[in-house]
Amino acid sequence: MFVVRDVFQLQFGKARQAREALEGFSSLGEGNEGPSRILTDFTGPSYRLIMEMEFESLADYEERLTSIMSTDEWREVYGKFVPYVESSYREILRTV
Repeated sequence: MFVVRDVFQLQFGKARQAREALEGFSSLGEGNEGPSRILTDFTGPSYRLIMEMEFESLADYEERLTSIMSTDEWREVYGKFVPYVESSYREILRTV
């Protein structure tokens, strides 16, 4: 099982607007192998938003990523979300 985390460093004071930009994005969690969730920081660097999903294999992750990013819904939500992001990185972890 793999856990994929997309970590976004948000602009100072813009966490609420970034979260609101993601509201209603229903297809994010559909079709992946395990739970999906959106997290915000409680400690550490402030104003982070983390999208976390689980997949049985990296092939499943790649397939889901391709299908999500090809939707009009994703393009619209992403266009609203990106203006609040300063930087981002991705973690792909294997569960043991």
